Amino acid sequence: YMCEARSVSHQGSPRHRWEADRTLTADQALQAVRDQFRDVAGYTIEFVGHGWEYDVYRVDAEWAFRFPRRREVVSQMALEAALLTRVAPTLRDLRVGVPEVEGTGTATAFFPYPFSRHRFLPGKPADQVPSTAESRASLATQLAVILSRLHALAMPDMAQIPLATEREGCAEYFGELETIVHDLERWETGDILDHVRHCRGSRPAAPPSPSKPRFIHNDLCPDHLIVNPATGGIVGVLDWTDAAWGDPVLDFVIVPCWLGWAATERALEHYEHHVDDDFYHRLRDSSRLLSLIWLHEAHLRQADLLKHRTWVRRAFGEEPEP
Repeated sequence: YMCEARSVSHQGSPRHRWEADRTLTADQALQAVRDQFRDVAGYTIEFVGHGWEYDVYRVDAEWAFRFPRRREVVSQMALEAALLTRVAPTLRDLRVGVPEVEGTGTATAFFPYPFSRHRFLPGKPADQVPSTAESRASLATQLAVILSRLHALAMPDMAQIPLATEREGCAEYFGELETIVHDLERWETGDILDHVRHCRGSRPAAPPSPSKPRFIHNDLCPDHLIVNPATGGIVGVLDWTDAAWGDPVLDFVIVPCWLGWAATERALEHYEHHVDDDFYHRLRDSSRLLSLIWLHEAHLRQADLLKHRTWVRRAFGEEPEP
């Protein structure tokens, strides 16, 4: 649930642009739930975590309630709910859940915005499960099957859901790297610094995707994949607020960073859709550039630096053959 954030200025004082614009305690959250959902006893409440858009609380073990962190998040709630009604059946026979909305609360004296109820998806974020070569290969295979299903969703399946088209790619990532490279050169040493300078000196050559955009999750990371720690199976996919039409590479870009290139090759062997001739080049360039951008954001937050340095090293590691 914890995602990256960047520092910006707001009303003259330093803050993160994804900082909450209201306070919310567990007691306030529980009172809002009891007020709005009379079928929920509200015996227990547990703070699960927060991302950019929501604070998440688990109530009575069975339910997850998501509370918007800022006013502008409210406008996307209905779109995400409609989207998930289309996505859920696609993954159901794989026994992979998504946070379908099972009720919406209105603003109360205890909370100023609408909030939503979901079945709690038990498990752990994927990067909190012990990792072995075998488990990485298994996760890559499962992810390929999930993405094959998602990327098969076509325009008629998503009728009347106004999804954006994601146009960012290697050129945009390179432009962003140029704005942060001096920070990274000050903060990093050794092989990481070598990777920074390699990227700075070699503008990505891969052209944009020539294929028609597909439906993509557009924010896949280990935090958004829920795994059953007993079986190693992916049982849930969270955080659909960035879903869009776009290049399928954007859903694979985390795999080299997180699982390595051998697992990436395994994933693409099990991916059911055609990949164009430059797919590997876009994936290589995007994973390298984004790993450095994410490392910069980790420096700004002073958190997860070890993880993001590992992701950079994996992204610059051995590559699959096109």
